Amino acid sequence: MKNSILEDLWYGNINPHEQSFEKSNAIKELLKLIDRNRNQLNTTMTEEQREYAA
Repeated sequence: MKNSILEDLWYGNINPHEQSFEKSNAIKELLKLIDRNRNQLNTTMTEEQREYAA
């Protein structure tokens, strides 16, 4: 019998945080931009804010 999506989630066969995408130059550039912005944001945050955001 085939598992339902809910069963797959329950048993850990599916990770809802995984993202699948074709690696293109546009995606790579966007990921670099996200990383740079995240790093800049972290430098402006207090330790308490970083702990809350983690």
